[in-house]
Amino acid sequence: MKAELQVVVDGLHRQGRHNLSVSLVAENGQPLPEWQPGAHIDVHLRDGLVRQYSLTGNSSQRDRYQICIARDKQSRGGSRYVHDVLRPGQLVGISAPRNLFPLQPAGKVILMAAGIGITPLYAMAEALEAASVPFVLHYYVKQRGDEAFLPQLSKAFAHGFCEIWYSSEGHSPRSHVPAELLESAADTHLYLCGPE
Repeated sequence: MKAELQVVVDGLHRQGRHNLSVSLVAENGQPLPEWQPGAHIDVHLRDGLVRQYSLTGNSSQRDRYQICIARDKQSRGGSRYVHDVLRPGQLVGISAPRNLFPLQPAGKVILMAAGIGITPLYAMAEALEAASVPFVLHYYVKQRGDEAFLPQLSKAFAHGFCEIWYSSEGHSPRSHVPAELLESAADTHLYLCGPE
């Protein structure tokens, strides 16, 4: 097993009604290991409580990692701990990033996120924008005010765009099919992340 990296909670920010973004910096002030969109880390929150969270944001940023955690009503300890106990300045251990959900080269990319599934797909959108790859991000939440990273996803992208859909307004991912899915193309890739 690889050694834990020691990081400091550098900031906590609300992301919509139920999400908390956590910024982590290395305790020793050094750059953190490189990562690619789709990667996750193990976070050692307290003795015996280890959870996996997707890295999000700009993957070229080496001075910090960003994760985002939804408050889960059925929490077995992880999200409750992050929302109720974790505070700036606190030291936590993390693993090096691992990627089981890598972004592959494509001519165009369709991203579909539901709820907190936005975390890896937001990182993918940022990477696709930087690489000038056309993309569309469809982001589904229950109602207005639930969105994470709303200012970042609302900006004008040069190579893609983000559509936010609300189940409370009749656009559930279970019944709403984006037009892009009806147009098949060999060089278009689809990435999905969210609850079953």
